Amino acid sequence: MVAQRHLRHVGKDCLVAFDANLYSVPARRVRPRQLVEIRATRSQVVLHSTVPDSAGSTLLAVHFRVVGRGARIVDERHSPADALGGKGCSSVARELGLDRRTVRKYTLARTWHEVVRRAPRRPSTLDPYLDHLQQRWDEGEHNAVILQQELVRKGYLGHYQRVKTASAPLRRGLPLDEPRERPPSPREAARWIITGPGQHGLHTTERLRRLLEH
Repeated sequence: MVAQRHLRHVGKDCLVAFDANLYSVPARRVRPRQLVEIRATRSQVVLHSTVPDSAGSTLLAVHFRVVGRGARIVDERHSPADALGGKGCSSVARELGLDRRTVRKYTLARTWHEVVRRAPRRPSTLDPYLDHLQQRWDEGEHNAVILQQELVRKGYLGHYQRVKTASAPLRRGLPLDEPRERPPSPREAARWIITGPGQHGLHTTERLRRLLEH
């Protein structure tokens, strides 16, 4: 039987919406807003990643297709708690004396790259086009030459090698390496605070706002 094919984003609690119902995918193998492919027949809903894992597989989950609307079809093995021996993040956090969010972060991480602290990288001419690069990759375009040509038509003036390097994490199933700002030094923060609001540039004003919110 020929399967219907659809692209959907992974939503809250690792659930994917299809035909007015929600189907689970493994928490350890997806990230929020990741695009996945649904292959649906009259009896099954099969979910695939758009990027193969280290073993070359794209299969994420197989569910019976539900008749009706508003159902949540959840495989308990897809929950973050499955990686913790059946315990919840809160329970493990209490046992280890850690914050629940810390336990959840490490539980959901698929590789060490997602939890290790990395030094901020310098901004690049490619940064304004990373969303488009991610979108086209999720749609199935994995040729760096074609991606670079598309970005040039959108105004990108950088080199092909930068596009190839930026897409390297995607080939390994990892997120794009987005720019991360260096936190301000205490002296910088103090200078921002004592300087009159009208004397800040837009970039400094935004950084000061985020700093004061913490």
